Amino acid sequence: MTEQEIFDKVAKHLTEQGEPSTTRPIAGSADAADEVVTCCYRHTKPDGKQLSCAIGCLIPDDEYQVEIEGYGINALADTYKIPSVIEVAGECGIDFLEQLQSAHDRTADAMHFDGVTWDQGIRAQLYYIARYNGLDFTVLGDVSALREAS
Repeated sequence: MTEQEIFDKVAKHLTEQGEPSTTRPIAGSADAADEVVTCCYRHTKPDGKQLSCAIGCLIPDDEYQVEIEGYGINALADTYKIPSVIEVAGECGIDFLEQLQSAHDRTADAMHFDGVTWDQGIRAQLYYIARYNGLDFTVLGDVSALREAS
């Protein structure tokens, strides 16, 4: 896959999922106050909804291992030898994957601590990644408000 194909797949996944893949409540409940947001490659909510992060959505079910949770992208390639991560990293580089992962994680933090909405935050993060890497960002839809802010 090219950087553009990876970006499009991740952006489509994260915007359609509508929320981050975390183990902690984001905001609005007494349980959420002052908790650390823990992002996950994969997470199943109590209602059964399956969530995955920017990298988790690139890992097929047959390659996912619960043991990878809490480890960075390098460990997925070097220690756990996840074939899809090794392949994608070889095609676009670990740095690009880390940008996508950071977009997910920073947006989850901003939701929890700053009250940013998922749609607002993730679209802004992905827009800047696309611009930085010279990628097409039409998968994000109307970005006129994001352009005005940059």
